[in-house]
Amino acid sequence: MTALVVALCLPIATGGCGGDDSSDASADSGTESGIPKTAPQVEIPEGLPPKKLVVKELNKGTGATAKKGDKVSLHYNCIVWENGAGYANSWSYSRIPTFVLGDRRLLRGLNLAVPGMKEGGGREVLIPSTMVYYPDVPHPPLGRLGAVICETYLVKVFDEKPRS
Repeated sequence: MTALVVALCLPIATGGCGGDDSSDASADSGTESGIPKTAPQVEIPEGLPPKKLVVKELNKGTGATAKKGDKVSLHYNCIVWENGAGYANSWSYSRIPTFVLGDRRLLRGLNLAVPGMKEGGGREVLIPSTMVYYPDVPHPPLGRLGAVICETYLVKVFDEKPRS
């Protein structure tokens, strides 16, 4: 399990997985409409892994819309395409992780897939191996079929700022 947490949070130099120590999103927030209370089962689709990011809407959500630069709390369950191994599962953490969209602490593919989501919404995100990490950030190799499949839910949007 530790390897899974390290793999998702590898770009973090300090601060631990899932953001700051604030208690903006409590561990029981999984009761919000549209967000499963326990980790959803993630399945490997038929065929080869994607070469481009693939995003499938699971449910739209009804709350605030996430934008790049917003602080958000996310639930996610991710597996590796090649072997179905668990990659990261936020339901196993003591609290729901928070990220700033665009920050390199979050997987590159999720940084691209989450903006536009509404609170309570869910997306299945197929991340090709070339978009899991940032090119200039050291990371463990995923292998040729190392795409990652994530079922991701937007729990809360914080710091919605007026755009100028």
